Amino acid sequence: MRNASSTLIAALAARTPLWSADLFTLSLPDATVYTWTSADQDIIASGVTYSALGPAIQRSSWETKNTTEIPTMDIQIWSTGTDFGSGNNIKNQIHNGLLDGAYMLLARAFMPEFGNTALGVVILFGGLVGAVEVNSLGAKLTCTASNVDLEQNLPRRTYEATCRNTLYDPQCTLNRASFTDSFTVSAASAIGINWTSAPTTPANYIFGTLTITTGAGAGQAITVNNAGPLGVTVGYPLLVVPAPGDTFTITQGCDKTVARCVSFGNQLNFGGFPYIPAQSSGL
Repeated sequence: MRNASSTLIAALAARTPLWSADLFTLSLPDATVYTWTSADQDIIASGVTYSALGPAIQRSSWETKNTTEIPTMDIQIWSTGTDFGSGNNIKNQIHNGLLDGAYMLLARAFMPEFGNTALGVVILFGGLVGAVEVNSLGAKLTCTASNVDLEQNLPRRTYEATCRNTLYDPQCTLNRASFTDSFTVSAASAIGINWTSAPTTPANYIFGTLTITTGAGAGQAITVNNAGPLGVTVGYPLLVVPAPGDTFTITQGCDKTVARCVSFGNQLNFGGFPYIPAQSSGL
């Protein structure tokens, strides 16, 4: 069942010829919102302008069932590289984490005359942006419907050996800024960066987040796989390799063990149960 205005219901019941257009709303965690339409000209609905001049966008079909099955929808975004967010390249932005935690809402406008949205819109799909595939044409997004939240394990707090908290979240209590340090690039490749001056304990940065802060690659954020006296290796290749003299920051990481929590001085907030007996195979 979809909510629709009484005037739209009446128009559909009367078999009134109607134009239709998909309306996409992409909401980022930082409260930035992009509104696009699949139509060939802008659509204004409820005071919001859905742009036809941004990156071209098209969706796949999906199924709706009267069950808890979780539908998914694929969205293909085509981009010239200069038609997104004040000329930014959307592929670079996605590579830098633009869509991490993003939410996509799909609605459809039904119009007696093209551009006339007085009949209102119908919400068709809403969900989180999941897997993202960047390709030569743009990017393919796989969105998972909001009822994916029903897959969460209950109760919320389960017994497990490793810490169940997320590093720097309210349960962890640590302040991210207090464990973020700045460095300068001495040499770099797509999968590793050497620092000009090594920290005392490089291993603290394993599983942390590296962010390029100056140079052509500024804005790239990536997970640290390993760290040593010479520098760090990263989880996947950098899109733009930083040059010597560029700067970057690294936020320390955590392997969710008691030992790491002790090194943070945060053992009182450790969220795991490392002394649970191992599973028994029976007598």
